[in-house]
Amino acid sequence: MKAVKLLLALALFTFVLAAQTTNTYFEDFESNTEAGWTFTSSNAEVSYLNGAMNFTSSGDDVVYMFPPIPATQDDFSVLVQGVGNSAGGFGRIGFNSMIAFFIEDSIYIVYSENLQYYNEQDLVWLTSYPIPDEVISMELSVSRSNNDLTVNASVNGNNFYNGTLTNVNPDLFSGQMAAYMIEDENEIVFNLDHIEIDYNPYLNEDVTFFEDFNSSNIPWFRFGDMSNIYNSVSVNDGKLNFTYNGTEESEFYVMPPTPAVTDFTIEVTGGAGSTHNAPFGISRYFDYKTYITFFVEDNQAFLGYSFDSIEPIIVNSAQINLTTIEKIKFEAENSGFNIDMHLWINDQLIVSGTIENANERLLSGKLILGYDRGNIMDAYLESVSINYKPFANAVLSTTRRYHETFDANNVNGWLFLAPEADISTQNGELLLSTYQDDVIHILTPIEASTGDFSIEIKSGSMANALEGGGFGRMSFNSMVGLFVGGIGEGDDESLNIVYTEDIQSYTEPVVNLLGSIPLSEEMSSMKIEGIQSNGNLLVRVFINGEISFSGEIEDVSQELLSGNIFLVVDPDGSGELSQWSLDEIDIRYNPYLPGSNSYLENFDSDNIPWFRFGNFDNIVQSINIQDGKLNFNYNGTEETLLYVLGPVGAVKDFAIEVEGAGSQLHDAPFSISRVFDYKNYITFFIEDDRIHLGYAIDSWEPTIINSAAFNPQSITKVKFTVEGDAPNLTLTAMVNDQFALSGMIGDATEKIASGHIAFGYDRGTTVDAYINYAAFDFTPYITDVKDETQNIIAQDFQLYQNYPNPFNPTTTITFNLPKSEFVTLKIYDILGNEVAVLVNNEMNSGIHSINWNASQLSSGVYIYTISSQGKVMSNKMLLLK
Repeated sequence: MKAVKLLLALALFTFVLAAQTTNTYFEDFESNTEAGWTFTSSNAEVSYLNGAMNFTSSGDDVVYMFPPIPATQDDFSVLVQGVGNSAGGFGRIGFNSMIAFFIEDSIYIVYSENLQYYNEQDLVWLTSYPIPDEVISMELSVSRSNNDLTVNASVNGNNFYNGTLTNVNPDLFSGQMAAYMIEDENEIVFNLDHIEIDYNPYLNEDVTFFEDFNSSNIPWFRFGDMSNIYNSVSVNDGKLNFTYNGTEESEFYVMPPTPAVTDFTIEVTGGAGSTHNAPFGISRYFDYKTYITFFVEDNQAFLGYSFDSIEPIIVNSAQINLTTIEKIKFEAENSGFNIDMHLWINDQLIVSGTIENANERLLSGKLILGYDRGNIMDAYLESVSINYKPFANAVLSTTRRYHETFDANNVNGWLFLAPEADISTQNGELLLSTYQDDVIHILTPIEASTGDFSIEIKSGSMANALEGGGFGRMSFNSMVGLFVGGIGEGDDESLNIVYTEDIQSYTEPVVNLLGSIPLSEEMSSMKIEGIQSNGNLLVRVFINGEISFSGEIEDVSQELLSGNIFLVVDPDGSGELSQWSLDEIDIRYNPYLPGSNSYLENFDSDNIPWFRFGNFDNIVQSINIQDGKLNFNYNGTEETLLYVLGPVGAVKDFAIEVEGAGSQLHDAPFSISRVFDYKNYITFFIEDDRIHLGYAIDSWEPTIINSAAFNPQSITKVKFTVEGDAPNLTLTAMVNDQFALSGMIGDATEKIASGHIAFGYDRGTTVDAYINYAAFDFTPYITDVKDETQNIIAQDFQLYQNYPNPFNPTTTITFNLPKSEFVTLKIYDILGNEVAVLVNNEMNSGIHSINWNASQLSSGVYIYTISSQGKVMSNKMLLLK
């Protein structure tokens, strides 16, 4: 191999394929968590920081890096962005073959149909190209036609190779996608910022795999002692053979074509000669120092794991007879951060063990099997059978951030369903104090969210006389959240992660328990995040910034994918003073109504991110959506309270129009209110054959500012409008499309100058009414809280990440303008060609959302750029078809 003199200054490698691929893997490492990758390294440090995977090694000769996808077949393409200081490349490697680009003193396109050596690879060098002073892009397209491969290569848009490999060995048609790095001056350093792979999976949608080694044309990967591996690991006579006889101990492993896995069962059959002295093992693998494993050695079977150590920690072991082994089955199943392992030999369960509180790197990885620590190997495998759960490459994808530290000492725009609580801000904390309240629900000023989300809270200094509490996302019928104390089957002394797709009761909830985390006094911050992945919802919990739970809701229903962010506080009801405080909350989310100031709901589905509240004992049975109506039904001996609020969040000026009716038996007043809490609100209500306008400041009962006589039975449509800022507000009511009355408030506080819009019925024993539709026009509430990256209302020129991303074929691009100005918003492909102009005109100040349909474009990475008055900002987005 040629001596390495140079690798990459900041380089963008783009393999563009105008051929047929069905799957795409995309990773930008923005979540700064492990991504299911596997490394053939014994001495590397791998970390994730600032949206990049950083790899450093000072003792490895060659390191192969594998993304978490399965082996691929036929056509493929790759896009990589990163920085390094050693030679290497990226491509597809099979059992005997390789096709890739390679960089050392020049840029090369290479392939081999019959790898004879790994340390001195027998490669065909198709062409070379001088490394430009600035490498912007490198392109390689590889597509199959019958037994031929068409290869095109270019750098910075300049084509330097176009050719066809005719009648090639079938080994070249499949293999594992891998990057490889070669030591230079005793060190390997590589920072991977971005990768996209388009491919056809070798295993399609299967979660099972069987290999009987009847052909040597298999997309397995061999590694270990690279000097001897070609001669020592081979396929012939229907067997995978391991043969070696040397003076030094060696190691030989194989990696099957399955993707990175979480849960798995692997069964192998085979045998060994009488002189064989190397232990056999199967591992789920991050690298040589981080893995879970089974191995047999010295007539014992071991279960173990390693984290940052070559040698494993033994979890359990059992005596066996090595000479009688014909079949081995190894199983591992994740349960939160615990890993249960079982081993069978010749169909008999031999040993089991559990790894508790495993590091995240131990929870997924590629499977490997083979022999090590022996100088004589004479063994074979006849079959390998694997059942597995693929690793889900999940990255939080959100476009907005709401961050509140309470340093401004106000909580205007929040909603507190606390009849008796004193609500205040003190010393940069939100403080609730109450003697009488049972359960207190709290909503933040933001609108409902959809898709991915995360909520992080930092505890305040007060937590007295409480039974528990929690936070999460709740919709009309669904909820996913994190709760302290008993809920469902959760432990009173644990932090419980729960969800339900069908809320049947608020007071005695029936929920599904995903997992639990023991409570600790050291828990100063908690975060829950939900990420859509392959039809599932990945739920992760972080305590004090460290991941403490990861689990999936499989085949997640649409009900769980939208809702209002909520907090709940549960005083203990002892009559003593209950106090709770919150120091900080940080929410990442995708708005349900991005950039919109209007919303219409006609209740044709109950899958809506509305929130029900009031008398929680009977609210589920009393408020439902059926036959295109929002129904309110109650018949009892005591008066009840039944309200709903929509997904618009806290508002300032607004107009809401609702249409509906009630039966002759109905006796509960109807009201529409903008609410801070039960004692601070503005309202329109119908009662005693009159319509009223009023408001309340620290009072249950409203102050009436105007009223008029009306027959309630004649009312089918009402519209309530509020305009103005504190202390002056104007209220207007229309009935059946006719002006009815108006009034002025001259002493409005900031608490009632904004808030959430709620409507419903109260103070009645018989409720029998329905709403046909609700139409909102509103000005979103603007907080004065700024954050470092994305906050709900940015005060600076700001371009947000598009959502969804990746997308097909439509996405929304959101940006903020601090003042009215001329704006251009353009889309470019990866080579800098302009493909669309979305905005080219004067725009008002505020947040704007622009929809883009890319149905006429091919899959790939695109760049969207906004410019205004000399300021330019750009982001990347990924179109997947």
